[in-house]
Amino acid sequence: FGINGVLVLALQLPVGRVLTAVSPPPVIALGGALYAVAFVVFASAATLFGLVAGMVILTLGETMLSPALPATLTRLVAERSLGPALGWLGAVRGVGRAVGAVVAGLLYDSGAPAWEILAGTTITVSAAAYVFVGRAQTSERANPAEDRS
Repeated sequence: FGINGVLVLALQLPVGRVLTAVSPPPVIALGGALYAVAFVVFASAATLFGLVAGMVILTLGETMLSPALPATLTRLVAERSLGPALGWLGAVRGVGRAVGAVVAGLLYDSGAPAWEILAGTTITVSAAAYVFVGRAQTSERANPAEDRS
């Protein structure tokens, strides 16, 4: 985790500057893809180098997702609902980290193969993201300027 912290400090501003020219949805997709690649690397890592490589890839995804998610949310949510929406984003991310770690640990301890855990998690998260983004985009098209001045 020390590698993650150092890389976030070193990369957040440069990556943020580069990505300001790109709209948030492709940034979120790339960041999510990097997370998926990192999880594959973690699941197949047999050496310390593999774990370090996975952490570097995960951190690159994190530096893309962390600013892009709230930016997208502020674009999709009506101004009067922005505070609660950002609060929910933080809460869901925190609960996901806590519950995900516990569930993955229990599955790992039970002897479930890493690839099954990875595939199940990836499919579940991808489906949830697809449903959320699809609904948000449908809502935005229906009310493109709701409560915006």
